[in-house]
Amino acid sequence: MSALILHFGLGATTAAYVLVGFIVIAATLESVFALCLGCIIFGGLMNFGIIPEEVCERCNNIWGDAPAPPPGPALAQFARPDQSGSSSRARKRFANR
Repeated sequence: MSALILHFGLGATTAAYVLVGFIVIAATLESVFALCLGCIIFGGLMNFGIIPEEVCERCNNIWGDAPAPPPGPALAQFARPDQSGSSSRARKRFANR
């Protein structure tokens, strides 16, 4: 989005190409070498004291405040209900054969 604004909105074509190049490099480093530039920058900002340490504690426990899932099968919520009993009638009909 930023590259589009730079290119079309501000006419800064070179800056847009440089930004897209940085994004491609960062994505390649992450996918090939598992090297996250965002994580490195975040760690540096924490070392300089710009980001407080309690933010990192919350990141380490992202599911800590989430409610517990309901008991039962994991996909039960996606099951299709019987529509007017037609599927149970069909099962009975084929079971009698």
